[in-house]
Order: sequence, then structure tokens, then C-alpha cells
Amino acid sequence: MRALETHSGLPAMHQLLTAVAALLLSVLLLMLSGGLLGSLVGLRAIHEGFPITVAGMMMSAFYAGLILGTLRCGRLINRVGHIRAFSAFCALNATAILALPLVVDPWAWLALRALIGFNMAGLYMAIESWLNASTGAETRGTIMAIYMALSYLAMGGGQFMLGLTAIEENTLFIVAAMLMTLAVVPVAMTRASHPTPVETSRLNLLALYRLSPLAVLGCACGGMLTGSLFGIGPIYAGQLGLELPEIARFMGVLIISGLVLQLPLGRISDRVDRRLVIAVTAAVAALASLLLWPLTDHYTVTTLSTGGAEARFLWLPDPLPLLLASAICGGTMATIYPLSVAHANDYISAEDMVQASGGLVLAYGSGAICGPAGAALAMHLVGPGGLFGFTAIVAALTVALALWRHHSGASAEEAEKEAFVVMPVAVTLPNVAELDPRVPDPEEETPGIEIEAVETREDGDGTLRPL
Repeated sequence: MRALETHSGLPAMHQLLTAVAALLLSVLLLMLSGGLLGSLVGLRAIHEGFPITVAGMMMSAFYAGLILGTLRCGRLINRVGHIRAFSAFCALNATAILALPLVVDPWAWLALRALIGFNMAGLYMAIESWLNASTGAETRGTIMAIYMALSYLAMGGGQFMLGLTAIEENTLFIVAAMLMTLAVVPVAMTRASHPTPVETSRLNLLALYRLSPLAVLGCACGGMLTGSLFGIGPIYAGQLGLELPEIARFMGVLIISGLVLQLPLGRISDRVDRRLVIAVTAAVAALASLLLWPLTDHYTVTTLSTGGAEARFLWLPDPLPLLLASAICGGTMATIYPLSVAHANDYISAEDMVQASGGLVLAYGSGAICGPAGAALAMHLVGPGGLFGFTAIVAALTVALALWRHHSGASAEEAEKEAFVVMPVAVTLPNVAELDPRVPDPEEETPGIEIEAVETREDGDGTLRPL
């Protein structure tokens, strides 16, 4: 049982929230910066004349750096400590963000995006392991829920900063770098105790595939879908001719809907064969994509000049169909990954969940690396609608995989199922599995809230007494 008691007598949950408030504030600032930067880089790349295929590779480079960071950053954090490592990763990222508008070159941006992804992995590893060290079995679910809600809302909220200034200006890069730098302050000033060292996950993907092929392939397809939507979505909206506030609204709906639909679909999967729920969810995502593809041809902004005045006309004046279809797409596609994780957890012991999450993250990350590049290539070949043509194909493939496993694999008994838990999307690391309330508490105690040490002396009979 982790230490939650203090001498103040305040309720344990209030103490816990007080202890982790600084860490959650850092999460909020990190996600705001990451949400803004993710859309900004794609839009600015197109504005600078980079080919859309190159812009897609930049989005993929971020996920490549993220996966590499999950393999390497733990050792650095353990060597120098959480606060120093967190500060270093933030400083490197802020520098990389400011370097983007200074070195406008496709190859430089590819390298910088990979570096940002690598550093973000280190930042999330430090935060998630710290949060895990501050929670016990009875509070882990609450902290996980708060962490997930903050992540989604901040990533979605970061989109709405796109309208602060013109895309060709450097102001938004400065804002993203400022938010990244400010994230250091709550962590540096916190009085919470340091967590135990970060454990390096062993990514045994082959063993996981033998245990549950659908879980591994479903995570890969989920990564392709969310990676392409979050990475290429802003470029898609920009190619429609939408202005920055409209792009922000489109992306905000796309991201936040992932939080809204996860829990109800997850609860259904607790009562119904998860493979069928994955198949139906992916089928709805495919249908929504097929709806958005023709919508793209009609929702086009045209600017006409008459006597020096400009007027904007929409072939489809009401944006509600576009936003509604994008919400369905974002919500269903964001749910495929956590449903696949829940499906895997139905077949493995609770003690192995953290280790298994490493393999599932590798599968997700591999898909997320391929997704933006594939979607960008599709848009290059057939136009903006190619994004949703690509997601429709991947979602249809997911349906086929789920139905295949439904007919050929043994189903988990309802009584043996692990409860569904909302999971993060786009940024998903093995460490977040340690916050999963399904994972049993380790036997050893890990200090969460700082407790004053009491000096003692040893009596002649060997008894320790306070001074």
C-alpha cells in the first residue's frame, strides 16, 4: 500500500490531488503546446511550399522519435533524476520549436520533428512514472481519468490558438515554445517526493501477437488512423480553403470527440464480445470516412473579388455535416486502440499488463509512423479527399481483422474480462499502463506525498525510539 497519510488528517484524495496538482498543470501546458505545434507545423510546411508527401513524413518523424524515446529516455531519467531530465527535455524542445521558423528546410524540419518526438517521450515518461508513484490502488483510477481528460482537452484546446495570428508569422511558434518552457515551472517548484526509477519495458511483440493477433494488429491500425487524422487533418482542412479559426474548430472537434466516445463504447465492450465491438466501431469509422470523402468535394471555399472587395462563398454553406462526420471519425478511430488494449488484457494476467503495454505501444507507434505518410501520399494522388479514402481503407481492414478473429479465435468469458479503461491517443507510452487501475499494486511501498522524517535513537535493548 502506498503512503497517502499525513499528519494533517485531511482526506487522502484531497492530499493526493494537492500533491499531484503541479504535475497535472505541467501536463496541461505540455499538451497545449503539443496540440498547437502538431497542427501548426503541417500548415506552415504547406505554406512554405513543401510537398504534401514531405509534410506527411514530418508528421511520421514525430512518432518515430516518440517510439525511440520510449526505448532510450528511461535510462537518462534514472541517471539524472526526474526534475533535471524533465527540465532538459523541455529546454531542448523549446529550442527545437524556435528553430523551426529559423531553418526553413524540409530535411531540417524532419530532424527537428523527430527530436521533438523523442523529447516528448521523455517528458511523458517522467510525468507518468511520477503520477504512478503518487497513487495507490484505490486512487489510481481517478488520477488516470483526470490525466486522460486533461490530455484530450488540452490537445483540443491547443487547436484554438491557431487563430491568434497569421500562419506565415512566427508568433505561434513562440507561443508553443513559451508553453513548453512554462511546463518546467510547476515540476521544478513541486514539493512532492521523487518517484522510483523508470522501468524499461520489454517489447515482446511476437509473444503478444501469438497471444492475441487482433490486439496487436488493432493497435497498429488504430495508430495509422489517429496518426493520419491528427497529423494530416490540419493540412486537409487548409486545402479546403478554410481559415485558421475554422481549421481550429475542425481539429478541436476531431480530437475531443475521442474522449467523448471512448467510455460508452468501452462499457459496451465489457458486456459484448470485444471483437464485435471493434468490428462495428471500425465499420462506423469507415462509413464516416466514406461520407467525408464526397463532402470534401462540396465543402470548398471560393474567394471572389468584385471592385476591390473580396467575398467568401461555401458550396456547402452549413459546416455542421462536416463537423458531425469528423466527430464520428475522430471518436470511433480514437477508440480502436483502447479497445484493442482491453482485448489483450482479457487474455493476460494483471501482473503482465505493464510489460505487455510496451509491445502494444510499439504496434501503435509503428502504425502512427506509417499513417501520416500514407495519408499524405493518398492526398497527393487524389486530392484532399484522399485522407478519408486512406482512413476508410484502414478502418475496413480493421473490420476484416476483427471478424476474422471473431470466427477463428476463442472468446473471453464475460466474467473473466478486465474492465475497459479510457486510454490516451496520439501520445501513448508504456508508462501510462502503470496508472491503469486494473494493474495490481506492487508489494513494495513507494512514497507519494512527502512525509517528514522522524529522527530516532537506539536504546540498549535495540529498540528505536523518537528523539
